[in-house]
Amino acid sequence: MYKQDIRMVQQLRTDTEGTSAYSAKNLNTLQCVIKTYGQMLVRLSLKRPILFENLYNVGLKEIFDHYTLLKKAKTATKRALCYEDFLGYLRASLEDCNIIMTDYKPLKSKKKALNPEI
Repeated sequence: MYKQDIRMVQQLRTDTEGTSAYSAKNLNTLQCVIKTYGQMLVRLSLKRPILFENLYNVGLKEIFDHYTLLKKAKTATKRALCYEDFLGYLRASLEDCNIIMTDYKPLKSKKKALNPEI
């Protein structure tokens, strides 16, 4: 069910690979990743709130909190530290989402179980 979403999360994880150092280019890349990831989590949390509600409510909040700290950092050293934290939270959230989608096994419908022709 989530094959396309799993591929998207894996692509987003790949997009974060070369962004380990703080720079405007890397920050722009991560902003695009967050936008796509946020849209995906909104959609998934509406479909399966039990599975994705925590990632949507807590995961995105943590990411945006660290993004805000990064934007408010006044020194290069502070920005570098905030960037590392921000990137760590983003990668951890993407990994959690990937694990949830990979491990999810939908329940079989009782109708299908009772009457295989349906």
